Amino acid sequence: MSQPKVLLLAGFPNSGTTIASYVIGQHGDVFVAGELADFPAKQLGAGRLCACGRPAAECGFWTAVARGCEAGGACSPDVRRGVLYRAIQAESGAALIVDVAHDLHALRQARAAEGIDLRLVHLRRQGHAVLNSRMRRFGRPGDPPGPGPAPRLRRAFRHVVRWRAYDCAADRLRREMGTQRAIAIDYETLCGNPEAALAAIGRLAGLDFTHVRVAAGKPLEPMAHMIRGNPRLKAKEAVHLAADDGFRSELTFGDRLAYAAASGVAPALRTRKRV
Repeated sequence: MSQPKVLLLAGFPNSGTTIASYVIGQHGDVFVAGELADFPAKQLGAGRLCACGRPAAECGFWTAVARGCEAGGACSPDVRRGVLYRAIQAESGAALIVDVAHDLHALRQARAAEGIDLRLVHLRRQGHAVLNSRMRRFGRPGDPPGPGPAPRLRRAFRHVVRWRAYDCAADRLRREMGTQRAIAIDYETLCGNPEAALAAIGRLAGLDFTHVRVAAGKPLEPMAHMIRGNPRLKAKEAVHLAADDGFRSELTFGDRLAYAAASGVAPALRTRKRV
């Protein structure tokens, strides 16, 4: 069996990785796995659902993948990760496996995996939009009052620092891998010009996306066995490609103040540890 070709979709939570995964997954030769870091403990745990509608631990596809990993025997974490990708390739028959990395730990795991052909797409999103999506857990304008301004300010500050640290690490990894194996795509570009974004991904992965047509507001074909990272999407029957500029009206003055403050502090807190 040839080396699995893996597309690591790197994006901070709420950067649009679920939507981007669906868009890329419209190609028939692509298998969108979701988040594979720490497989199987995280993916097959209680409460985790597969896109097929079954609990992930009871899904025939993922139980077969787990058995394939067990057949690999005891080995180093880097080798086990490669075994996981090969098991997914064997079960799906896909030419490209999409793995989502939401944190630095996931980036390191995929980067170190042995026996794979790794490509990277760093999905970037406008910082205020990321923050607004994260802060919606505190409620939207017009909702009943939530936590006071001080807890909200601390939460917003922490999100921005983490987002900037992650984006810097993903950008550094992209530059280390080189332009032949790694690219950056803005979520706003994906929404506004999906054909151009898919063409760039196709050149990176060696796949032809010219037959794939996606449009804003049009439902995307569901993924067969994706383990979704965004719990709000688990109950949705359809996923749509849609830009979200709600931050223009929803971010509070405190949120914007925290964003400005954290943007100045984050570079000083940036870790020098390489991914």
